Amino acid sequence: MSAPEDVPMGFNANNAEQIKEGIHIPVIAIDRINTPEIAEDILETGKADFVSISRQSLAEPESPNKVKEGKISEITPCINCLQFCMGYMTDPKHLTACCLVNPRVGHEGEYKFDEAKVKKNVMVVGSGPAGLYAAYVAAKRGHNVSLYEAQDKFGGQFRIATLPPCKSLLTGPLRFCLQEGRKYGVEHHLNTTVTKELVEEKKPDVVILATGAQQVKPHIEGIDGANVLMANDVIEGKVKAGRHNLIAGAGLVGLECADFLRERGGRVCMIIDRLPTVNYGVFGVGPPPRAPQLDRNLLYPRCLHREVYR
Repeated sequence: MSAPEDVPMGFNANNAEQIKEGIHIPVIAIDRINTPEIAEDILETGKADFVSISRQSLAEPESPNKVKEGKISEITPCINCLQFCMGYMTDPKHLTACCLVNPRVGHEGEYKFDEAKVKKNVMVVGSGPAGLYAAYVAAKRGHNVSLYEAQDKFGGQFRIATLPPCKSLLTGPLRFCLQEGRKYGVEHHLNTTVTKELVEEKKPDVVILATGAQQVKPHIEGIDGANVLMANDVIEGKVKAGRHNLIAGAGLVGLECADFLRERGGRVCMIIDRLPTVNYGVFGVGPPPRAPQLDRNLLYPRCLHREVYR
């Protein structure tokens, strides 16, 4: 019903076209119609009479108005992650909808972008999605915002997450927050580590810490050997894996690392985990959004071992 990012955009348009040829009532094309260009193409080529845009409407409720006004670049992009929309709505602990790229969904009355009555100097530390979004929102509300990133690129681990196969859509929210932040006057600083001295020099009224998480390195004998690599470093290209690899961890990071290596000619001999099955690490009780990943990597189901971190 709601295809993940592995499935091509507008994939249902051809199905809608075939149905349209056999009936005489309006046909609506649905699913993964993320952009105005795709929607317009479906209509102009006559594949459907209407298009239905659902998840993108959560990511950006003002999409139709922004298209009408020609503000295409200002549309918050849906990344088809399925986590906080379909995942939340099918999770008994939530049973509501939110959005990974638009945290105001379901909280519109609570999170407002009204102009701040007291303008403050705000220092944001970290340029992952949390830092970029916080900087953009604070600046939009009228605060004087400076964002600092220790590395030479924006995006944090979210940027690394865009590199495995079928994950390029994740660049959209980073681009959007950078663009909107600059529009509202955010000062972005790369290659700058925030220290006590820097904070004392800049004298911000508020410091927002958004430095993200660190990779977990389990306490296993030999873990510091030269032949043991961290998944993020492999995906980012900082280190080079061989053709025969064992991956410890069958969660999304492990699966995407295997997918990344497969696409580049590497061979993953085994994926091991203490869990009894693949862990997609997403919400919801329905079909896993990353199921197509298993189709691309047929070794996964028969290469899982339960006890690796004893």
